[in-house]
Formats: sequence, C-alpha cells, structure tokens
Amino acid sequence: MDDDPLPRSSLSLRVQVVGWLLLINLLVFLGGGLWLERTFEESQNEQTRELLDDLMYRLRDSIAAGGDANVKRILEDPKWSSVGDALIVDKSLTEVGGQVVHFGVALNPVGASNRVAQASTQRLLRGLKDAMDTRLPVEVGGGRAIHVEDRDGLWGAFWYRLPDRLRSDQGMFDELFPWFLISTLLLTGGSFTLLSRLALDPIERLAQSVRRMEAGDLGARVRIGGASQEVDDLMRGFNAMAERVETLNLHLAAEVERATEAAVAAEKAALTQKRLAAMGELTAGIAHEINNPLGGLLNAAAALEREDLEPERRERYLGLLRDGLERIRDTVSGLLRFTPRETQAAPVDLWDVAKDSLALVRHRAGLAGIALELVGAPPEDAGDASPYVVFGARNELGQALLNLLANALDALEVRVELERRSGPRGQSRVHVRVADNGPGAPPAVLERAADLFFTTKEVGKGTGLGLGIVHRIVDAHDGEIRLESAPGAGFVVSVTLPGRHA
Repeated sequence: MDDDPLPRSSLSLRVQVVGWLLLINLLVFLGGGLWLERTFEESQNEQTRELLDDLMYRLRDSIAAGGDANVKRILEDPKWSSVGDALIVDKSLTEVGGQVVHFGVALNPVGASNRVAQASTQRLLRGLKDAMDTRLPVEVGGGRAIHVEDRDGLWGAFWYRLPDRLRSDQGMFDELFPWFLISTLLLTGGSFTLLSRLALDPIERLAQSVRRMEAGDLGARVRIGGASQEVDDLMRGFNAMAERVETLNLHLAAEVERATEAAVAAEKAALTQKRLAAMGELTAGIAHEINNPLGGLLNAAAALEREDLEPERRERYLGLLRDGLERIRDTVSGLLRFTPRETQAAPVDLWDVAKDSLALVRHRAGLAGIALELVGAPPEDAGDASPYVVFGARNELGQALLNLLANALDALEVRVELERRSGPRGQSRVHVRVADNGPGAPPAVLERAADLFFTTKEVGKGTGLGLGIVHRIVDAHDGEIRLESAPGAGFVVSVTLPGRHA
C-alpha cells in the first residue's frame, strides 16, 4: 500500500520555495495595489463630488431672478483653479444647418487656450444642448456636460473637464511600479536567503543523508549547525536514530550469520541422519537378501565336505553354492550403488536404478503386504542403448527414487512407471512416476510436502526430509518434479529428467 498518496513535485525544494515566495509577495503587493487603487478612486470621486457640488452651488447663486447671470462673480470664483477646463452657456442654443449656434451667455472660466483637440467648441455645444434636452449628464470632449437649473427652471448647461491629477491614476502607478517590482524582488531574495540558511540547507543535508541510508550506507550522518534550534534538534534525532539502526543492523547481521551457520550445520546433520535412517530401514531387507541364500550355502558346504557324496549331487550343490554367492554379490553391489560418495556425472539407466531400488525395499514391502510393480518397456540391452538413460550421478538418482519408495510404503500398492517422451525442439524427456493407493493428502499438506522438516508422521517416525532431498537431487539434474494427491486418492510423484539422447 502506498504510504504517500499525494503526488510529488518534480521541482527541487529551492525552486518550489522561490516560486511560493514570489507568488505570495506578488499576491500581497497586488492586493495592496488593488486596495490602494480603490482607496484612491474613492478619494478622487469624493473630491470630484465636493468640487462639483460647490461649483454648482456658486453658479446657481450667481444667477439672479429672470435668468440674468453675474458674469464677473462667476469668472472670479477661485474654485475654477481646481478644474482643468470648463464652458458655461445659457439655454439660448439652437441648431442651424446641422450646427449648434449660441446667441446668449458663453463663459470660459479657465480660458480656452488649454482645451484639448477632442473638445472642439461645436462638439461641446452639441453635448451641452443634449444635456439640456435630456436632463441627463453627457460625456463629451474628455469631460461631462450637465444641465443647470435656476429658480425658474432650466437656465443652461455646464461642461467641465477635471485636471489630469484627478482624472487618471495612471501616473501614480507609473511611479509606483518600479518600486513595486524592486520591493518584490528584494523581499523574495531576502526571505529566500534567510530560509536557505535556517531551513533549506539543513533539510537538503538531511535528505542527502536519508538517501545514503536508503542506498545501504548506514554510516551516513548529517552535519549539525547553522540552522534554527528546532532543525538542529531534528538532525540530532536523525543521527541518533541512524546510530541505533547501524548498531542494530550489525547485531542483526551477526545473529543472522550465527543462525545461518547453525541452520546449515543442522541441515547437514539432518540430511546425514535421513540418509542413515533410510539405509537403516533397508537393513532388514538386505539382511534377508543375504541370510536367505546363506542358509542354503551353509548346507551345501556341509554336504560338499562328505567324501561319499555322489558326483551328480556334488555338482548340484556346487551350482547352488555359485547361485547363492552370486545373489549375495548382486545384493551387495546394488547396495553399494546407493552409497553416498563423490562421483562424476555419467550416463545412468533409470530402469536399472528402479530395479535396484525395488529390490532394496522388497523385503520390507513383503512384511507389510505391499505389492510392488515396475511398469514400462524393459530395455533390450543394458547401457546407453536403453531408452531410460539420463546423464547424472547414479547414487543420487537412486537415493531420490529410494526416498520416494520409502514414502510410498504406507500404502497397499506401489507402482513405478518409466516412460520416454519427445519434448520441445526434439529433446527427449524421461518420466518416472511413483504412485501409491494410500490415504493421499489435502491441498494444504500438499503445498508444504516438499518443505524441509515438514512431516505428517508421528514423532520419531519421520524427519520431513525425504521429498526435500528428492527436490534437491532433481533440481541438480535439471529436472522437474510434480506432486499430485487428494484425500483418499493416493499420492503421485512425477519426475521428469532430460534424456541422454535426442
């Protein structure tokens, strides 16, 4: 299960920190700029409202009853110094030939010399007439035209344009932007330098030590110093943990080495014990195979000592003596072929190995009433011409087959089947199948049947090494082994070995 479900960034820690610092500073300055802009705009609007209210009040106050305007009073009003441009007309505006013509009062309180190009007189007069006709403000000439009323109703219209300092805040931002940029870079750089010294550098040293430990260098330690007290304490904790891990690892390695040596020694002793136990189980059979003809040999020898023995009977006794000695010799030879010893790999006829193995367990099988059967096509001639020839160590293969037979002797019938088949790419394979009709084994037992020291027999009656030895021998001969069983359906071991000839 993944302990870190969050996606990891491919960027380094320093790059991420710089990015975050820059983003935070930009957001802070942007928020401050927006607040400043809003505050400036509100202040500008408030100043504009106050200025217009004051001008409108003074203008209305300068208009007498009947609509006569006090031109001198209007022009001398000091408030016009706060206006960029202005034009005041009474309502005597008319349109002639598509042009707006004025016949009454027309005042320029701040002069017309500074009037911008888009604020032409005709355009301003058109805007002023529209403001009087609609009674609504009209944007024109970079300013605004509004109607003016006196005590009798509509008097005229008033156009004004605010000065640049009130009309736009662009100049302020043009001045503040360089300082804003420099402040952002200085604040980001200073914060990054401080964070690098107090946190980033120590964290990188700590991460490097962690990576070294992950790679197997348990002696990795992180240098302490130059960081905050909290980070120094963290690194001291890491070094203490690493020291503890290294000590435990050395102790564990020593314990594993001792346990491995003990396990190897125990396995060797157990394997030796199993081999000796297997040979001990066959002692009775071997003794029977020797003692059975030995009694007849003693009787024949005693008869041959008689001087009056007839020639015909002497010859028969001599034949019995030869047959008995040859039988003893074959038994001893078969036993020697199963004796563990250093041998070189050579062609081995599995048919002969199977016959020798069955001969060594035949007596024990007979005492238990177990039927033994060797199934297959007997080779016509011995040697490499046999279809069951494989390349390997005869004593090891005999030991494997003998162990399989010993495990099968708890049944009533045991069959050993040999067969030669063609494998992939024309390579021949020799199959040896040892089957019994015993109680079988459930799947849970079958899975562990080949484990060393695993046995289902009573204490003292099994070592759990038989199938383990078979597996080791078969693997050493580049073979394969398969176990098949079910409760009440017997036990089958199939061994496949590469044939000697294609």
